[in-house]
Amino acid sequence: MKKNKQSNRQYGWWFLLFVIILYGVAYLFDAALIKASLSHFVSLLKSIAPILFLVMLFIWLMDIFVNPNKIRHLLGHEAGMRGWLIAITGGVLSHGPVYAWYPLLTSLQ
Repeated sequence: MKKNKQSNRQYGWWFLLFVIILYGVAYLFDAALIKASLSHFVSLLKSIAPILFLVMLFIWLMDIFVNPNKIRHLLGHEAGMRGWLIAITGGVLSHGPVYAWYPLLTSLQ
């Protein structure tokens, strides 16, 4: 199992290298298009970076303050109807594509 994760990481690096080379080759054919593409990427990254930071902060805080045993107690077999209501509410609130959350989280910021 550990070897499989190691090989997946290597494929990720190979994919990144392939994309960089592909951008380099495309730059030779149409430099303006590649510059515009990278400029759009940087502006998009600037607009979503605060939201991504906020999400990572929430994940980190949840990791620190939420005990897995407490989650098992709230959502496990013994939780009953309360567990179902918590799970359904969480699912309804988080349903849909992630990018739909960005405007909401921006307004909450």
